[in-house]
Amino acid sequence: MSIAIRDVREHELDSVLALNNAAGPAILPLDSTRLRQLHDSAEYFRVAERDDALAGFLIGFGAGADHDSSNFAWFRERYPDFFYIDRVAVASRRRGGGVGRALYADAQSYAELRYPQLACEVFLQGGND
Repeated sequence: MSIAIRDVREHELDSVLALNNAAGPAILPLDSTRLRQLHDSAEYFRVAERDDALAGFLIGFGAGADHDSSNFAWFRERYPDFFYIDRVAVASRRRGGGVGRALYADAQSYAELRYPQLACEVFLQGGND
């Protein structure tokens, strides 16, 4: 079945939180308050749906966003205009099925019309914020 990418719906935030916190050491855990802050301030917050179930999500910010990530600040100090991918997670049972690829492709399509550069953080070690 195909993968649908769409904006997150507010009632899905608990499911997004569970997905984020089950993703393992490659992504920082969140609590519901922090996820709400990201939801309220993100320029891009989309989910992937497959077989009528949440399969993944991606959150991104434009360079002018009020985002308190130290990694985002690093890019802001060096680049005047960029789109920043803050986090992406895919449900464990959906990994390897193209969900992450579809999310990144959608984010790239979104960003390339608006920003000259695309940036993201990659954790090489867990808990590295």
